[in-house]
Amino acid sequence: MTDARVLDCDGTIIKKAERTLLETLMLDFYKKQDVKRKIDLAIRYLVIKSYKSLSSCIGKIFGDEQITGETTSLELFEVLMLKDAGMPMDFVRERAKEYSRWIEPRHVAEFKKCNDDIYIVSAEPVQLIEEIVKNVGLEEHIQKIYGTKFKVEDGIITGFERVNLFAGVRGKYLGMQEIILKGYQHIYAIGDSMADIGLFSAHKKIIPFTFSDSPKELVDYVKSSNGLIVDDLAEFFKKKL
Repeated sequence: MTDARVLDCDGTIIKKAERTLLETLMLDFYKKQDVKRKIDLAIRYLVIKSYKSLSSCIGKIFGDEQITGETTSLELFEVLMLKDAGMPMDFVRERAKEYSRWIEPRHVAEFKKCNDDIYIVSAEPVQLIEEIVKNVGLEEHIQKIYGTKFKVEDGIITGFERVNLFAGVRGKYLGMQEIILKGYQHIYAIGDSMADIGLFSAHKKIIPFTFSDSPKELVDYVKSSNGLIVDDLAEFFKKKL
């Protein structure tokens, strides 16, 4: 029976960066606005980042890896930035061409050589990930992308479709549950943040992976769950039971 490979996107498929794909997309869009709107953006963006940092601190203080702040951060992005931005889907497609360069060519090659069914479970917008993987020729090598979906009206993004908000530990867990129901013998899952514990904890058939430079708490969790630590994505694709 075919096995499955489940991957997070930001920091896993896409190179690690200070900002998420969604944050980068929003900032790139607002760079084209006038000065007044840029200042307004800066204030809203700082509110979101401050909340995310606070959530992370609370989680560490209480030793609760379930507190990541990812879901609420997305909700804040929707309310404070996305709804009234007026961003056209054409802009998403345009920027995806640039972001696709953040996937290393050698990792693209490993995707294409893999005989397992591949899935992506991410809090990042599905339409943006779809455009990125299409630009590097991977759309036929990925079974499905589970993630947050933009709500689009007349070609303009107006928010998120809440039924598909696969953010935080719970969101990743829900996405993985759908994959488990397909009946794979083994599921190899990899992520780089504490939210990705949702990928690892859904079933005993899941073999968790993370990177050697991931947060110590995540590395410790993966080790305690009999998972494996790898140096890069190419090594992940080569591991097999």
